[in-house]
Amino acid sequence: MTHQRQTIYDWDRSFAPQSIGFFKRGMTIGGTPSLTGFVQVGQIDAGHWRATMSNIPTGEPSGIKAFRALSGKLEGGGNLIRVPVFDDEQRPWPLSGGVPVAATAATEYTDGSRFTDGTGFKEGTVRITLNGNAEINSTQISVTIGTAGTISGGEYFTLGERLHVIREVLSVSGSNQTWWVWPKLRQTYASGSFLNFDTPTCLMRLDDEGADDLTVQYGIWGFPQMSFVEAFTEESFL
Repeated sequence: MTHQRQTIYDWDRSFAPQSIGFFKRGMTIGGTPSLTGFVQVGQIDAGHWRATMSNIPTGEPSGIKAFRALSGKLEGGGNLIRVPVFDDEQRPWPLSGGVPVAATAATEYTDGSRFTDGTGFKEGTVRITLNGNAEINSTQISVTIGTAGTISGGEYFTLGERLHVIREVLSVSGSNQTWWVWPKLRQTYASGSFLNFDTPTCLMRLDDEGADDLTVQYGIWGFPQMSFVEAFTEESFL
């Protein structure tokens, strides 16, 4: 059998689930209960993400075929996908006149041209970068806030291809902050690296070959569920 490198796809954002959950797993190891009911639990310095999507609307022939196409690309978990967290309401959007300002609209180059697929490009509204190198296995990072709302902990962001959540803001000094994050960093990142708060995603795979099964009601619509587990490529650290 020949080895085929995994392909990474982006989630089709026309499929907006009614419910989505990201769950932290693999952080502890527990033994069997004793006769008194006591369970010894060991905490490990690791962990990964799992996610579920429920009631994904796939109506009309175009939606049904698009979902089938996405399912075919994922090959039952053989290929990877960047799964968005769909967490707009909790993001630290900067305020303008007391109103949160979300991501800017797509813009064009100065000559009016766009990318070859016809789309424009966006500049993130939340601008936060690493203040100093962040080493592999670190759980604390120092950042410089360019443009953002209040960071209070609990916000998702993507660094490289990895999803993280801020556990606690440890210190604030002007535009510089130090955060305690989960999970630990999978690799080393250079000072100035951009943290994606506008559209954070998690690199994942289907957690089972049947995790994207689609049942179509009356041949017109379907509301499938999907479940994912964080994926690790050859270059990433587990």
